[in-house]
Amino acid sequence: MGKRIAVLVSLMLVSSFALAENYKLIQKYQIGPGTYYSYYEESTRPWCIYVTEIDLTNPYIKLETVKAQDKMYGFERVSSMSNRNDEAGHRVVMGVNGDFYNTSNGVPINNQVSNGEFVQGYTTWRTAFTYSEGGIPDLCTVQFSGKVISKNGSGNDVNYPLKAVNTARTTDNLVIYNNFYGTSTGTAAGGYECLVNPISEWVVNDTVFAVIETCDSIANRVIPAGKFVISGQNGAADFLKQNCAIGDTVRIIQKLADSPAKLTQLVGGGPWFLKDGVDLISPTDVTRHPRTGVGFSADSTKLFLMVVDGRASHSIGMDYHHMSDFFLFIGAAHAMNLDGGGSSSMVVRNSVMNIPSDGDERTVSNSLLCISSAPNGDLAHVQIGYDSIAVYKNKSAYIGISGWDENYNPVGLSSWDSIEVSYNPALGSFSENVFTANELDGNTYLTADYNGDVDSVLVHIIELYDLSLYPETVTVDSVNSVEYAVTASNESGGSRPYDNDLFEFSILDPDIASVDENGNVIGKMTGDTKVIVRYGDQTDTATVHV
Repeated sequence: MGKRIAVLVSLMLVSSFALAENYKLIQKYQIGPGTYYSYYEESTRPWCIYVTEIDLTNPYIKLETVKAQDKMYGFERVSSMSNRNDEAGHRVVMGVNGDFYNTSNGVPINNQVSNGEFVQGYTTWRTAFTYSEGGIPDLCTVQFSGKVISKNGSGNDVNYPLKAVNTARTTDNLVIYNNFYGTSTGTAAGGYECLVNPISEWVVNDTVFAVIETCDSIANRVIPAGKFVISGQNGAADFLKQNCAIGDTVRIIQKLADSPAKLTQLVGGGPWFLKDGVDLISPTDVTRHPRTGVGFSADSTKLFLMVVDGRASHSIGMDYHHMSDFFLFIGAAHAMNLDGGGSSSMVVRNSVMNIPSDGDERTVSNSLLCISSAPNGDLAHVQIGYDSIAVYKNKSAYIGISGWDENYNPVGLSSWDSIEVSYNPALGSFSENVFTANELDGNTYLTADYNGDVDSVLVHIIELYDLSLYPETVTVDSVNSVEYAVTASNESGGSRPYDNDLFEFSILDPDIASVDENGNVIGKMTGDTKVIVRYGDQTDTATVHV
């Protein structure tokens, strides 16, 4: 009975972290086939959260991991990895940073698989996100194994265990070195190495066929582009000498336990904090940082990538329980953490969306990208990123109408003549994506229409009441000016100072004094007059003695 009570208490503690936060959706728009970007805020924490939702069943969409500089020893920004992989037929819709890494050389802490080929492969107990042919996401604890299969002199299959990919060769171990490792194997004398050319696509948890081109005892063998080296020492070297000759076809099997067949992508991270909708993290783990996470729905058809800003006044970061709660909120049943802190970065269509805690985007070890193979086309859709926008009277706001082709590749709006924009002209004016409010209170829906494809945004004119100028009475001369402060009540019922550029200032008698647009008053000649501050139909006055 005691054990049962302890389990129930533990479950209650874990479930207490699944809080219903006040997430407010600020932006949502489509950025690719079946792919949507959203931005959320939570003011009480506070949090700024950036999310991409991806329909993994869309035939144009796939995921890819990218290694910085395409080398195991390398650093690069996510935006750079996105830019250099973005081309016709292979459009990078979005990307996030990937695994933790050695900060001295850029090597990821965990394994990585890119398009079926290991960037680094070895057994570790760390968590990783995987993606397989057919668009199947999964999470696993990496247990690497493999073997090289050849024919002996009698024509029978013989094999030798494959210890790792792109790691140091040790006694009796068989290791593969590929182009991610560098231009050569870096091995010392005393081993045996075969240069091999793959003749089938690289894939994990399946068989890769390759042809032996050269075999000898030369150390530090060169690795030509598109080829790889099988390297052995002691018993592994004997296997290669006896069973691998020039022209032989060998079979390479690289496996990861408890992961799907035909795995093509893997990126490490951790911890795995959400499984089957259950928070897996200890209740005492409540450290808050900027975070990056990846998760997917219970039916594995939807992928979610998120970044939350942290270590800043606008957003102080999340702990793993917060992440678990948020992933559940957006529809995920499984999720894990990627590298966070200053590494956290979300890039959409080659633009960085979040505010990195370093103040600028950090170079990292690898990234996870969403790729679209959809062809580019002509303007077919218009989108407005915001559901609502608030603007002060007599001020302007950028509306953000954007153009997209039929597959949601971004295209420019070359002419506003083709876009029909409608709104209430009594409340303001619109010109080339900018709405300028006038002095009336109210709301208007601004609608953009391109050949029947329509999107809209609610524009709210911000109301301020009970204006109050300070000081109420001021004495100035013709040399020294005084700047007024303006306090006003807002729509939520609070009262606070506002920036002077929101208001219109005027002087009752311009012969006695003048006041500029920033509320600075200065005398011209002896006398008394009044300064007037105006916001729409709201006014207040103060006395000026010169």
